[in-house]
Amino acid sequence: MTNFLDPSKFHFFLSEKNSTKPTLVLVHGLHSQHKTFLNCVEELQKDFNCLIYDQRGHGKTPRLGEDYSAHAMAKDLKNLLDHLNLTKIFLLGHSMGGRTAMAFVDLFPEMLEAVIIEDMGCHQRAEFSKELLAENIKKAKDLHRDTNIFNSREEALTYLKGLSLPKGMAEEKIFEIEPGKFETYFYTDSTQMYGYQGNFSDLTLGLKNNSHTPLLFLRADPKVGSAMKETCIEHIKLHLSHAKVIEIKDSWHNIHNSKPEEFYKILKDFFLEPKK
Repeated sequence: MTNFLDPSKFHFFLSEKNSTKPTLVLVHGLHSQHKTFLNCVEELQKDFNCLIYDQRGHGKTPRLGEDYSAHAMAKDLKNLLDHLNLTKIFLLGHSMGGRTAMAFVDLFPEMLEAVIIEDMGCHQRAEFSKELLAENIKKAKDLHRDTNIFNSREEALTYLKGLSLPKGMAEEKIFEIEPGKFETYFYTDSTQMYGYQGNFSDLTLGLKNNSHTPLLFLRADPKVGSAMKETCIEHIKLHLSHAKVIEIKDSWHNIHNSKPEEFYKILKDFFLEPKK
């Protein structure tokens, strides 16, 4: 049974209170936190009331339980929106945050104006079994640590070794909060669970059943680095005829930071132009 985090415990940034602008929620991905979107807010808040937040077990939002499935994370977002009295939103999910966003479409379509998925596919990406789930949770428990604050960068790097991150990525996920104090972007046990559990659902049907919700997939340039393989694009075209797919040339997986101008234009055009 899923435990639900007290919505007051979520760490978030909302650009305006009681704003008349449409609300845009941006959901970060695996091994990340709300800071990935900080550079975007200045531009986007010209047209939107922007909400960025740390998903459970990331940034300054605490961990809870053992359910880190896409649907559990989507319910977390719903609880936060209810807490903030936000009832209608534009939604963008980056990477694994895209899978949180897709699950949100499945569960709460009435709250959505339109959705953009940034460089992530909707199909099942990991085999599911009770045995694999138990193995995933056990590994997460082995990686557990009471805090994500460290006395040195080297200590933090040692902690992150359990995830086998790509070369150079671990260093990018550590920042100095004060002299001699370092913090990681996430709790390793949480990302261990989210990385597997967020991928074992096929989210296609939930998107297909809500074809009235405008849906756009942004794909990074596969020559540079994209999480969306050709099989992923073929799957979308086969099963989601209402969805649009746009590839951003020369961008890498993190499109909003690697090609910000193109990102802003596409986002504003898709969200704000009248839909036919």
